[in-house]
Amino acid sequence: CVNSMPAPANPNLSLATYYSSLLRARAKDANGAWHEAQSLQPEFVLLRTDIAIGVARMALANGNLDSGGAILAALVSRRPDVAEARVLLAAVQLDQKSPDAALKTLDPLKASQNPQVQAMVAQGYMRTGRYSDAILALQKAMTSSGTGNGHDLMKRHVVRLKH
Repeated sequence: CVNSMPAPANPNLSLATYYSSLLRARAKDANGAWHEAQSLQPEFVLLRTDIAIGVARMALANGNLDSGGAILAALVSRRPDVAEARVLLAAVQLDQKSPDAALKTLDPLKASQNPQVQAMVAQGYMRTGRYSDAILALQKAMTSSGTGNGHDLMKRHVVRLKH
């Protein structure tokens, strides 16, 4: 449980370091942001969901898929209800060519009406050769997304898979 974790040695200093790295990230200094965020203690990073996701995004923006994925995996294991962390972790797993792991990560969200979740589920299915399941997920994503460019793009994916 997150609340039973030991408090960081100096939470004010850690928070200042986190916000400083966040400012660097927003200024498009991915390398500097990640370098600064690496000095944060793991227990501080995982203390709050928003901090863990922010630091994971810094790692990912700097090309550190393993570090970002590890932070997200730790967060998901502590807070399985955080959908954003699951979606980000699944994206990392897909980038790392682990579609089965991505599908397992997204499993609790498969009933979601969120088009982004359904599109990711479809990617996992496509990469594992489960094309019928991918079509169903893309159709669900299209139904959830309404109309517009995203809808048209998903429609083309479904047509391509059917032929």
